[in-house]
Amino acid sequence: MGDAIGISQASMSRCVTNVTKALVEKASEFIGFTRDDATKQQSKEEFYRVAGMPNVMGVIDCAHIAIKAPNAEDLSFVNKKGFHSINCQLVCDSRGLLLSAETHWPGSLQDNVVFQQSSVSGFFEYQENQEGDNQYPLRKWLMTPLQFPETPADYRYNLAHTATHEIVDRTFRAIQTRFRCLDGSKGYLQYSPEKCAHIILACCVLHNVSLQSGLDAWTFERTETPDHSEEGCDQMDSLESEAFQIRQELILNHFKVTYKCQKIVDKELIDLEILDTTNKCVGPTANSLESSVKWGDGFLIMYSITDRCSFESVSGLKRLIDHIKQTLGIPTVIVANKCDMENGRVVRMEEGQALANDLRCNFYELSVAEGPSAVEAVVCQLVREVRLELYRHLLAMDKRSRMLQMRHALKNKLTRSKTMQW
Repeated sequence: MGDAIGISQASMSRCVTNVTKALVEKASEFIGFTRDDATKQQSKEEFYRVAGMPNVMGVIDCAHIAIKAPNAEDLSFVNKKGFHSINCQLVCDSRGLLLSAETHWPGSLQDNVVFQQSSVSGFFEYQENQEGDNQYPLRKWLMTPLQFPETPADYRYNLAHTATHEIVDRTFRAIQTRFRCLDGSKGYLQYSPEKCAHIILACCVLHNVSLQSGLDAWTFERTETPDHSEEGCDQMDSLESEAFQIRQELILNHFKVTYKCQKIVDKELIDLEILDTTNKCVGPTANSLESSVKWGDGFLIMYSITDRCSFESVSGLKRLIDHIKQTLGIPTVIVANKCDMENGRVVRMEEGQALANDLRCNFYELSVAEGPSAVEAVVCQLVREVRLELYRHLLAMDKRSRMLQMRHALKNKLTRSKTMQW
């Protein structure tokens, strides 16, 4: 650019330094979290319209910007992929407007470490929900995806989380495309880590200025995915029980769905209404199952052969069903899932079969991951049991009705007989 307008490299370098410094000094005026309640509510509504994720105020992620090797050969800037970089942590709203930008972290630091050491970590604790990917620890105010989704509600939560979190990735791509010095297409940033951090932050300021001036965030968006850390955070090591409970309540309240469909069972068209509930309802959450149990005519209880806790919860769920329904004859099938993961099996088939026999339920082993046919077969069998139980109930009602009619007729006859004798 300097050659095109007749400016020497030294002068151009001074211009870049001065403009960058001026933008960095103004960063707090253009990048920051809103404290206005009306704006917060609008932001949550905009996030909800993206994929149905409620109460989200921002999405957070990190991406690596390549830089030249520091003169001191500082290995702290060498990331997992082997090149020198700065790990930049951004938080944005649903429009791609940056709420926070920390652009100075060495590339060797993992995303969750950057987050824990960043200035926004303490700030988030007093805000509504934020969203982070699986690089981050689950917190009461930071929702992360499920590492091992099992139920349809789990998968719907993960899909909504991914679609919502994609906004911050798109924001990274837009910034790197608009400011080509950041995308590595013409080489790494040829400055010290400190100056590179200032240049990146200056680009973030200009990004927000452009959005506040009416430019669409996605006008300049490349298709390549930003460089992220490939290792996820071990959420189980940092799991807060209250945070886990909040996420489960979120899934139960917002991603539990009733399906309506028709299936042909034994050449008869059956209308089905299927209520999906998360199977991790323990403690206080189990109370929310009561309305679902009252609603249902038949029940499918699923556990994972790789999770003994899920297996041990089966008998409790069956007892809950029997207690609420006030009968032991409610059609129920027990299904052992993930039979394709034999290497991780901790519950033997014989244990599942024995439990099903004790609970007087049919038992099946299958793998949901291998396709829907096995699940459909189990559902069809459950429909047969529900239909048979309904038929028995109608017969009992009919028999009771006939007995009442006979008793009424006999009473009338005896009454007439007594009247005649009198």
